[in-house]
Amino acid sequence: MDRKDEIKQILLKNDRTIVWLSSKIPGHDFYYLLNNRAKKIDADLYDEIMQLFRKEGFLDETIKKSESIYTQLLNINALIESSLSLLNHTASEYLRDNVLTFRERKSLMEMIEKIEVDFVEALAPLKKKIED
Repeated sequence: MDRKDEIKQILLKNDRTIVWLSSKIPGHDFYYLLNNRAKKIDADLYDEIMQLFRKEGFLDETIKKSESIYTQLLNINALIESSLSLLNHTASEYLRDNVLTFRERKSLMEMIEKIEVDFVEALAPLKKKIED
């Protein structure tokens, strides 16, 4: 989502119009700026609009959602890190003698499949939260 889409989504979600935005921040043609044909919104103007939205209380839910997504990402990162660390340690132990037995291969494959399942399960709620 680009800046224009984000601004339009926040306006729509809070039952505000481009006319309302123009009255709060005069001197800009928001009809043109938020139209899909316009190139990009200037970073300073975007910051000014976001500051207005924060002041009006429009971003409280967005901030909470962002913090929640960030926390979930940190948890997923910890899960991946610990899982891969254990896999790496186990593989190093198995390969110490330069021979990988059938039992050791099977054990490594089971670990990899478990990591894959855990990763997919951890990503599902995050994906849903981002899509909402």
